[in-house]
Amino acid sequence: MDKQTYCNTLAAELRQLSFQIDALRRRMPTESGSDRVHDAGELAILERRRRMLADRLDHARTMGDSLWGRIKAEWEEDWAELWGAAYQFRKPQH
Repeated sequence: MDKQTYCNTLAAELRQLSFQIDALRRRMPTESGSDRVHDAGELAILERRRRMLADRLDHARTMGDSLWGRIKAEWEEDWAELWGAAYQFRKPQH
């Protein structure tokens, strides 16, 4: 997959992840308590990591192909970790 196609695919996946984070935020309990504080903190971390990856994606669109090839593996690892964290947050905490 060439860099442009890859970046476009990741941009679409970032939008999907943003929708999922927003959905998680809307489903948080309305009552206060330690669970809500914990969940709000976890969502803030997910959102910050998502923004960092979005910034890196913007930067990747303008970098040369040789640099892109070197950071692609790092990008994929960070991306997988972020999706994993979002998945873990969605699971019931019983």
